[in-house]
Amino acid sequence: MRTLALSFVVAAALAACDRPTAPPPAPPSGPRLADLLRSTARAPGVDLPRAELEAQAASATRGYTDERRAFAVALDDLATLSLRVEAGRCYRAVVRLERDATYSDLAERGLRFDVTLPGAAAPVPSGGIVGPGAIFDLRCATESGNALVSVVPLVQSATAAMPVGSGRARISVYSRPIQLAARAARRGPR
Repeated sequence: MRTLALSFVVAAALAACDRPTAPPPAPPSGPRLADLLRSTARAPGVDLPRAELEAQAASATRGYTDERRAFAVALDDLATLSLRVEAGRCYRAVVRLERDATYSDLAERGLRFDVTLPGAAAPVPSGGIVGPGAIFDLRCATESGNALVSVVPLVQSATAAMPVGSGRARISVYSRPIQLAARAARRGPR
């Protein structure tokens, strides 16, 4: 009886193996990465020299204080950053690629930085590539906490992902107090 039951289980298992399996998932649809790269021009700021990055960074951070908390990031796994912000302060950041770092072909078509401040319902797009770096505005924080910054290529491919680049970069954070009138306007009437 046991032999018969075991034979039945083995026969059922073998029969299950002969059943057709579900078809493999369809490959992603949408433009292929190679086609996108061929058909999309490089972003206007990509070829600017380092001196232009520094000039634009100085202009963008005029009136801001260097927080002295620059940190290094690897471009090949850069997707999201978390930056500590304090209520009542406005923030900007400057990304500076190391001398041997490069943006990927996809990133050279343009990047933006989607910033979500503590208490915000949705991210706000900001900034972009300036030569061998980037500048973005985190805006003014009304709550203390961590701002989430997503690095988003402007050109998207459904068939391939590509890192932002290779090598390392340093991100410097700058801040200033919110002006009192602007702070009152953000809070609204009481």
